[in-house]
Amino acid sequence: MERLWNLNYIKVMTANFSLFFAFYLLTPLLPLYLHETFGATKDVIGLVLSGYTITALLSRPFSGYLVDSFPRKMVLLVSYIAFAIFFAGYLAASTLVLFTIVRTLHGAPFGALTVANSTVAIDVLPSSRRNEGIGYYGLSNNLAMAISPTFALLIYSQTHNFKLLFWLAFAIATFGLAVDATVKLKPHSSLHTPPSSKKKLSLDRFFLLRGWLLGVNMVFFGFCFGVLSNYLAIYGKQVMGITGGTGTWFMLCSVGLILSRLQGGKALRQGRLTQNAAGGILISLVGYTLFIAVPNMVGYYGSAILIGLGNGHMWPAFQNMMISMAHHNERGTANSTILVSWDVGMGLGILLGGIIAELVGYAAAFWTVAAVNLTGTLLYFLRTQKSVRKYLAILLLLFTVLPTQAGNKIYTPRIKSLTSIVNGDWQNRPIMTLNSSDEMVIGFDELSHTYHRMTYHLEHCEADWSTSEDIFESDWLQGFNDNPIEDYQNSINTTILYTHYELTIPNERCQLKMSGNYRLTVYDEDDADEKVLEVEFYVVDPQMTIGMELTTNTDIDHNDKHQQLSMSVAYNHLRITNLEEQIHTVVMQNWREEEARHNIRPNFISHKGLQWEHNRELIFNGGNEYHKYEVLDVSHPTMGIERIIWDGKSYQAYPFPAVVRRNYLTDVDADGAFCIRNSDRRESDYTCDYVWVNYELLAPYQGDLYINGQWTTDADKEKYKMRYDGTRQTYYTAILQKQGYYNYQYLTDKGDIPLSEGNFYETSNRYQVLVYYKEVGGRTWQLVGYKALALR
Repeated sequence: MERLWNLNYIKVMTANFSLFFAFYLLTPLLPLYLHETFGATKDVIGLVLSGYTITALLSRPFSGYLVDSFPRKMVLLVSYIAFAIFFAGYLAASTLVLFTIVRTLHGAPFGALTVANSTVAIDVLPSSRRNEGIGYYGLSNNLAMAISPTFALLIYSQTHNFKLLFWLAFAIATFGLAVDATVKLKPHSSLHTPPSSKKKLSLDRFFLLRGWLLGVNMVFFGFCFGVLSNYLAIYGKQVMGITGGTGTWFMLCSVGLILSRLQGGKALRQGRLTQNAAGGILISLVGYTLFIAVPNMVGYYGSAILIGLGNGHMWPAFQNMMISMAHHNERGTANSTILVSWDVGMGLGILLGGIIAELVGYAAAFWTVAAVNLTGTLLYFLRTQKSVRKYLAILLLLFTVLPTQAGNKIYTPRIKSLTSIVNGDWQNRPIMTLNSSDEMVIGFDELSHTYHRMTYHLEHCEADWSTSEDIFESDWLQGFNDNPIEDYQNSINTTILYTHYELTIPNERCQLKMSGNYRLTVYDEDDADEKVLEVEFYVVDPQMTIGMELTTNTDIDHNDKHQQLSMSVAYNHLRITNLEEQIHTVVMQNWREEEARHNIRPNFISHKGLQWEHNRELIFNGGNEYHKYEVLDVSHPTMGIERIIWDGKSYQAYPFPAVVRRNYLTDVDADGAFCIRNSDRRESDYTCDYVWVNYELLAPYQGDLYINGQWTTDADKEKYKMRYDGTRQTYYTAILQKQGYYNYQYLTDKGDIPLSEGNFYETSNRYQVLVYYKEVGGRTWQLVGYKALALR
């Protein structure tokens, strides 16, 4: 796993801590300063303080554009210098008008700086830890919020000197500037984009339009925190009679924020963004309601912890969702969008909160906060429509007691024998039909008798197997994600102990609502949430019709070494107006992704469909039949096994050595598939033993060779690499495998068939065609056609 806490990341977090420490040093006391120094009334205080937020709001869209278009470090340092200088400006503001001007202008560098610093944080994070890193980055804000207001109130209570606070804020901001100046950044790619290919200046260069709904949500939640954080001290003193409690409130709120960020790191690492957000939103709703409904010490301080916990879960989830909608050169825009939305809410909260408090009192202002928060909560759930029953149950409880190539991959040596079988068809890759009775059973072994809590996470993928980023989980999933695997069984009477785990998709907890590519990842919660395996599978909604024909009379030879495919695709009721952007085709031989043909240009195009005839790009090597063997019983050899012995520690099976195949011999194979079974053919999942299979290929040296089949699922392909004995002119290796039937072939390090395997037109290969479709303006690729054909 890539290192999260690198030096540049730590520096950026330190600078961010300094930035917010300086900011929060003044926040709780500015209303008091304005009231005592200039005699400002409640509504005037609201107007003066809202100017800062409004200016930050206006500057942030331009800041995102600047961060994405110019050297980020330059934008960062210029913003930080201006931010620090304005603290000294407060000392020169001798009238309310001058103070209002300085305060209002100060919002501009603050807005630019928060965008630039958070974007730089994303740049210095390793991509595999980005979700988690963004969550931890917010800890620097939270620590500043926990310490700074309390520190400010302590100093003021001892000195009653506001000027000292202004000087301290200036000094701390200057320190942060010095730290950020030492951060090392690589130039981002947009700086090297040719002018002719750069994106035209438009609205989405300043606001990420794809994330507008998340932005609306943040406006609602920002409004609530804007009212509460700015009028907390006065309300506590005048209505509740709590003096000196503001610092404690912010400290408790920060404790909640910190705890939620630490606890939520696992969910962010696993990509459970919508769950994190939903839980945080509901906890915050309880906190705001508690604050106004229970006007005493319990409600006052209890709300701080709950609001902190809620915001700590919600904020990084929303920020990650916004960034996931952006391209790599739009990170500044994504950050500015989420911050602008929060600022709009904060500004409206400060402004309207002061007006409402002046007209009808603070109680009405805070009941308005609860109502606005409930509106934002309903909006989020109506949009995502996910896990509603689960989170309503959480909400009720809180009121009662006050988130490339297809195939299977294994990432740890503890896991073996990964299978994914649909409707018992073990010879095919897992492909299900949408809204049918199809079921996929996933099974694997963990090499011990110790129970491990395994959980699985589902994600929808694009046609190229990249994770779908422009759709929500609720678009394709009904039910819950991140469920435990509860079906497991210890092995019985085996020399190597293992526990067999099994799950079925779909199940009562989750069902798939959309066609396309899917990836299921299993994590071991008892081993630091280690990612142990991945299963990639297909769900097809057969809206297009595919025709296939296969011949050995190809355009380059006649019954020699090759096979040629002809095919057609009928659109049926689907309308295609842009072939390149709406259709994606994949053609494979024996499900081998490394030899897949993507988006081969059709020979004939019409409004009804596509045709490929005499297309040289659909000519494949014939190859040869797969080698095969079967270990059904450890007491004696079975098909393809020369001998099997017990060496005192484990069973050793020896398939008949493979030799150079100069001629084609008819044989029936399963095109690389495998099946776990024994001679009893019952309870095979947990009664089959593990044996060491010793492979040999008697052939001259041909470079590095690897064993390949649908069962070679280890992510470390070096485990299937064969060694070469020059004296015997033999390739050899040994692999630990479970009893069963296996097909395999030998491939070079480039995935080609070596000369020793032969290449014949008679080989009985299977061909698969997948057709993906994206509607005009669509957000993801859907699988609308699948067909397979075998040469027999």
